[in-house]
Amino acid sequence: MSFSRKSTLDTHMKVHSGLKEFTCNICLKKFSQKGSLTVHINTVHLGLKNFTCEVCFKGFSLKSSLKRHEKIHSGSRMFSCDHCSKCFSLKQCLTKHLKTHTGEKPFVCSVCQTAFAQKSALNKHVVKLHSGLKEFSCSICSKKFSDKLNLICHMKTHGGEKPYSCSVCQTSFTNKNYIKIHMRTHTGEKPFACLICQKLFTQKSDLNRHKKKEHPEVN
Repeated sequence: MSFSRKSTLDTHMKVHSGLKEFTCNICLKKFSQKGSLTVHINTVHLGLKNFTCEVCFKGFSLKSSLKRHEKIHSGSRMFSCDHCSKCFSLKQCLTKHLKTHTGEKPFVCSVCQTAFAQKSALNKHVVKLHSGLKEFSCSICSKKFSDKLNLICHMKTHGGEKPYSCSVCQTSFTNKNYIKIHMRTHTGEKPFACLICQKLFTQKSDLNRHKKKEHPEVN
């Protein structure tokens, strides 16, 4: 990494030195930079996210994080995967994506032991399935969701908007991901297998329901 000021470089080098002189007075976690401690307190303990993306309304605790995120919406995708040619606007997104090709899944859910290639995916999984937290509420019917994207997709059902159509039978959907699931009815693909009885399912939710009903002793 390059820096315009030597003082900034010196501060950055603390990340590699292993020296962590700044301690959170709430959870005692240590950090090499004061800025990192501030971000930790604001996001983990205070939940402050003062900078909001005008496109998707995602909140950030730092302006720099918001600027980095905005590249996702710019349309510029200069980081390309050598395996599948998929392109990304951020290098760290490419780095995370590469793990999907190596098969490496180091992040394991402590509740159901489902493994993930990315920590962010594990965090989303825990919030959606195990926390019971549903902080996003529909202003029309008051239905609650654990994920903001799910709320946005749900809101389209009230407006009747279904912009995504199946290329085979022309059935329309409010969410692009629904098409992927729907297409399995045409291809016969069942990518989710029960590790206990080897029964196959087209959706992960169907597999989870099966496990709770047929193998409750494992859950």
